[in-house]
Amino acid sequence: MFGFEYIVSVFCSVIALSIKMPDMICFSLLFSFFVYYFYCFYIISFLLLSY
Repeated sequence: MFGFEYIVSVFCSVIALSIKMPDMICFSLLFSFFVYYFYCFYIISFLLLSY
């Protein structure tokens, strides 16, 4: 579950950045959505390769 821990750490760092710089909230939201979709794509590709 290394990928899950990496995503959680990235998400926490994005939250910390948005708290420090409120004008970066939109960018951090877009970045978190990008990371979320990348993680979903990673899971789907891993499942497809495992078959």
